Amino acid sequence: MGIFNNIKSYIEKTTGERISLEDAMRQLFKGKFTTKAENHAGEGIFFTSRMMDLFLIASSGLFFSHDNYKDFDAKIADIDPNSRSFEKGTSVMMQLSKNSNKETRTIFDKFSSPDEGFFKTEIKLKHFCEHGYPVSRSQARRIFDGMNAFKEIIMDFESVSDVGQAFCHEIFVVFQNRYPDIKIIPINGNDDVNGMISRIINTEKLCIKS
Repeated sequence: MGIFNNIKSYIEKTTGERISLEDAMRQLFKGKFTTKAENHAGEGIFFTSRMMDLFLIASSGLFFSHDNYKDFDAKIADIDPNSRSFEKGTSVMMQLSKNSNKETRTIFDKFSSPDEGFFKTEIKLKHFCEHGYPVSRSQARRIFDGMNAFKEIIMDFESVSDVGQAFCHEIFVVFQNRYPDIKIIPINGNDDVNGMISRIINTEKLCIKS
């Protein structure tokens, strides 16, 4: 069946909503997602993908990686010249240099603590809007579905040229008001992105005061 089809089937059965295979795959970027909560916490892919120099899941013609590799085709050809094998089932590829100075503890400490567990996540918006910048409330709701499981959310706007008012309002007002104890931290935004976020937040503050 393949991992992405399995996620898609699980979400559609549990929510009754139809989603694309691409949106099913993107659930893996968030952390804590699992189709079998009774067996595992869904943290493995989130942390392992950050520990490796290369971490790639291929299934149903789609590819998941913590980083956006522009030369996916070349990397895949090096690992398995018969890329058609990625159309069925699931293939997982990992590479780590023998001279790597990465430490498991450093990765875990960035997103978790002994007292709070896995409390922080990081999402790169370029993974969710590769065909343009995020503009709609529905996009925001899809991205932030399940994010109330965290206490801190880092939103990385790298490579996002602009952002819509409705998208920002859904996250920085609607979601934030619903979960006021969750800290949302935007990073790597350009002037247009940061300006829109500031306008949304400041307008909401003025409405509350009035």
